[in-house]
Amino acid sequence: MRSLVALSSFLVTACAIAAPVAYTLDPAHTHVQFSWNHLQYSNPEAGFDDVTGTLMWDANDVANSSVDVTASVESLHSHVAALDQKLKSAEFLDAQRYPKLRFVSTRVERLDDAGNLRIHGNLTVHGTTRPVILEAHVNRVGMYPMLEVPAAGFSATSVIKRSEFGVGAGIPNVGDELSVRITAEALEATGFAKAMQAMAAKAPANKQ
Repeated sequence: MRSLVALSSFLVTACAIAAPVAYTLDPAHTHVQFSWNHLQYSNPEAGFDDVTGTLMWDANDVANSSVDVTASVESLHSHVAALDQKLKSAEFLDAQRYPKLRFVSTRVERLDDAGNLRIHGNLTVHGTTRPVILEAHVNRVGMYPMLEVPAAGFSATSVIKRSEFGVGAGIPNVGDELSVRITAEALEATGFAKAMQAMAAKAPANKQ
C-alpha cells in the first residue's frame, strides 16, 4: 500500500513540474505579413521570406509557454521590386544597420477553451524595442503526418504603429498603423531536427 501511495505521489509531482516541450518553427509554413494604408486608396502588403524561431509549449498550462521569433529584414518581399528596396533602405527599415526583427514573449494568457490566447511580448524593430500584444489562436496540436513528430499550429494578429519604432517616413500619406498577420507551424525540436537530417541525407540520392 505504501508503495502505491509513494508511486502516486511521484506521478502527481512529476506532472506538476513537467516542463514545456521545445518546438522549432517550420520556416516553410511560417509567414509574417503586414499591410498599411496608402493615400486611403489601397492597402499594400509585404512579408518576410526568412522567419525562424522557437516555441516552448505547455499544453497543460499555457502560461508556461513562450515564443521567440526572428525575421530577416533583407528577406522582405512585397512582389514589387522597387518597393522592396525602398522599404529595406535607410528611409524605412534600414536593413544594413538593423538586419533583424525579433519578437520575444513575456507572458501567455489563455482566454478560453476554444484555443484563443493573448501573447504579450517585446518587439524589436529598427533598433527599438517596445511591448506588443498578439491576439492568437491555436489551430491544431497533434502528430504531424508526414514527419511523424508532434506539431502545433497557430495564427495571430496585431496592430502596431511604425512611428513608435522610429520608422515614420511618409506619414500621414502612408499609414502609421501596420496590420500584422502571422501563421505558423512548429514541430517538436528534436524530432524536427532528425527529420531534416534524414531528408538532407536522402537529397543526393534523389538528384541522381
